[in-house]
Amino acid sequence: MWFKPQSLQALAEAGAWTRGLMLYRSQKVLSLDIEPLKDHWLLLGEVQGTQREPYEVSIEMALMPDGQVDYWDSDCECPVGSQCKHGVALMFKAAYQGLHLLGEHGGMRAAASLLSPPTPEQLEASRVAGLALAQDKARQQAEGELLRWLSDLDRASPDEAKHLSAESDPRSAIPRPDQYLYLLSVVGAHSPTPRLQIEVVMSYPKVNGGWAKPKAVKTAPYKGQAVFDDATDADRQVLQLLRAIPESSRYTFSFSASAILGGQAGLMTLALAASTRRLFADDGRGSPGASLNWGPPIELSWHWQEVPTPAGTEAGWALRAKLDQAGVKLCLNNPPLYLDLAQGVCGPVQSKDLTPAQLDVLLKAPPLKPSALQKHQGELMQRLGKLPLPPVLQALSTL
Repeated sequence: MWFKPQSLQALAEAGAWTRGLMLYRSQKVLSLDIEPLKDHWLLLGEVQGTQREPYEVSIEMALMPDGQVDYWDSDCECPVGSQCKHGVALMFKAAYQGLHLLGEHGGMRAAASLLSPPTPEQLEASRVAGLALAQDKARQQAEGELLRWLSDLDRASPDEAKHLSAESDPRSAIPRPDQYLYLLSVVGAHSPTPRLQIEVVMSYPKVNGGWAKPKAVKTAPYKGQAVFDDATDADRQVLQLLRAIPESSRYTFSFSASAILGGQAGLMTLALAASTRRLFADDGRGSPGASLNWGPPIELSWHWQEVPTPAGTEAGWALRAKLDQAGVKLCLNNPPLYLDLAQGVCGPVQSKDLTPAQLDVLLKAPPLKPSALQKHQGELMQRLGKLPLPPVLQALSTL
């Protein structure tokens, strides 16, 4: 080894040390170059992170005569920026392969000169420089703790406050890591039973506005995953509720990033997804289209629709629900929902004086023959209450 990597542990944050070691062991360090400077070293490399492109990392570090790390100062393209897990991973690479790389590039003499016993003057200069570096590191650490605390406050605050703080925060100019997006689509849009489906994807905001091409969520999110660690409480609740939606029960033993919205879990999932301000209509290509908010309940109206039948047989009549607002899509989830792309809202539908169970039964009403309707007219009128009668019974009631 060029130096003892364990000596870095006391100089790194615990989480960065552990995750950096995992990155190194997973062979995520793609390249390493070492350049000698006046009295210390410059490490340059690429480390694969959660983004598609690897992060470029640069580190200035010095070694003590006994092979201990004197100090290190890393700079990384990742959102953390410095003293991160990618820097730790690059230091591990240098510890175990540094001498080999220096030998390949004719740098053994420089390495030997930097590892030779220092003079008293060099020791004093190193002490002064180390003190200044320690003070600067303490300042950066204090500032980092404050910024992380403010970031935690942002995540814990309502999205309106987060949105305002992001506009006035100079850190908002820094590219953000992946975030969860929620895409709504209508399954069976032209069938008699259209239903809303929600899908969770990952993307990041582009500098010029909009979102980058979404990536699929293929495994259950977990603590330690960057996008999950940066998620809001609402995001994490949505991910938990996906498992509780009745329509997704077939995924009991695995995680699915999409589900047909159903039950109270489905209503809560949709409302929470809208609260993140990252709920969108699927544009048909798996990317975010119109932004959607949670809207107020919309009242259903009812009508009887004649159902075509073979020639020579009685025509049937079926009770059907509809929404009076033009352009609003009624989706027959359980409970039913609506989607209004023009206004950018979605939400529940309701029918006065009906329980959810009654509403579910009425929405599944079969076509009924006039002869049966006339025979059981009294029972039908009793059950329907304030709902309209079939046209065939309306004609009879006027006689």
